[in-house]
Amino acid sequence: MIDHAALATDIASGPLAASCQPHVASGYDIGISELYNAKNYTAGGRISRAEFTLAILPAVLALASKSADMQFKWDRILGLASALESIDTTLGMVSAMLDMAVQDGLMTQEYRATIGVRAVSRAEVLFGIDTVVHHLDIAKALGRS
Repeated sequence: MIDHAALATDIASGPLAASCQPHVASGYDIGISELYNAKNYTAGGRISRAEFTLAILPAVLALASKSADMQFKWDRILGLASALESIDTTLGMVSAMLDMAVQDGLMTQEYRATIGVRAVSRAEVLFGIDTVVHHLDIAKALGRS
């Protein structure tokens, strides 16, 4: 849900303020919404089970060359992870699991750092993943509607 007061503050003084000002002055709310919906940021956090599964696929494939004990350990871990609808990669226990995959030689530290990081918009940074700011939200935030 969009907090229109927070959006108004961000338009006036947030990182997009300078880019927004000409649109604010001209009343071009669509231009402001386009700025807020552009995927120009990166963020970590909650990803879907499908996204997580795709991200760790190289680690799963690497298991074939590991010992039976290691395969058993990771079968249990991945089984638990697959039961979740989504996975927050910023949680300590998830981070520890990914670190363990690096220690076990299933992925590199560089690859591990990319898991859960995705391109997001300013709207998503402010109001949550998959949030889209409509030009009517801009108008409401700026007191035009």
